[in-house]
Amino acid sequence: MGGWNTGRPIHGRLPQESQQYQGNEPTDWLTQPWDGLLMDSKAAADSLYADYLNPETCRADAIDWLAQLTGFTGAYWDTSWPLVVKRILIAEAFSRIWPEKGSRALLEWLLEIFELQGQLYILGDFLAGINKAGDPLGSDEGFEYFIRVPIAYLRTGASWKLMEKLNALFGPIYCQSRVTYDQFTAGFSVAGDPVFDSPIF
Repeated sequence: MGGWNTGRPIHGRLPQESQQYQGNEPTDWLTQPWDGLLMDSKAAADSLYADYLNPETCRADAIDWLAQLTGFTGAYWDTSWPLVVKRILIAEAFSRIWPEKGSRALLEWLLEIFELQGQLYILGDFLAGINKAGDPLGSDEGFEYFIRVPIAYLRTGASWKLMEKLNALFGPIYCQSRVTYDQFTAGFSVAGDPVFDSPIF
């Protein structure tokens, strides 16, 4: 291990008698590049987990590769997302995101980590496959929710489109849903969109 400790793994293993190999200039010149190559390879192997497999410390240029290993492929990933968000998504992939996919809690959490000002508004509630009125889910009166956003958001803006994407990918597939504005008058949003079919609004 002496050669590794000094950064000269090959040169350090050469015979030392009478300084026949160690201590002469040609031997030093011949072994120095290979010693450097071995030390670099050892450093890369030692830091493999930190540089490539740990989402908290992974190199920025390897984070999109790591995402694929945790299930984020195709529509589920965007290389333009902020690095801090990418790290969180990868770190939480198997403990939260995939086990809770389709839940309200996950959708709200995703809106939070992307710093999107959307709030889930739910018409009714459900428990074990039926709604509070006792009707089975999937009937004509299906479960429905809205992601309500401030009027400052533009429908053509990146934030609006990201909310629609997150909702489509991670929201419950058995529910009708949409992104809409958060202020209503007589069943219409401030932008004039009809929002609710229910007469109580």
